[in-house]
Amino acid sequence: MEPPTDTGYRDGMVSAMSQLRECFMPIARLGRDVPIHVEENGWPTGPGRSEAEQVRAMRQMVGAVHDFRGTYNITDYRWFDLRDHNSSGPNFQQHYGLLRDDYTRKPAFRVYRRLVRR
Repeated sequence: MEPPTDTGYRDGMVSAMSQLRECFMPIARLGRDVPIHVEENGWPTGPGRSEAEQVRAMRQMVGAVHDFRGTYNITDYRWFDLRDHNSSGPNFQQHYGLLRDDYTRKPAFRVYRRLVRR
């Protein structure tokens, strides 16, 4: 099921951060003072998955982490992955990179650099 086109990726990130902080961390007796590191977050391109959609997903997900970093004590963020494993392969799981497997940049590479700089 594809998320709504307006805010689906953002809403998904906020929901995940909230659930982790409010539900799962208390079970482990991890308080609000324990920071959250968001790692291996991404959106793959590939067959049926456009590079433009990767950019849209990135903007919403990174924006959500930025906007709620204080609310949920998020101190780190890592996009997955820098480079595709196999850009011509049929499996979308090999297309998470901001670069293609030949190191040419996807549009999301430039966007991510801007987001990090900001």
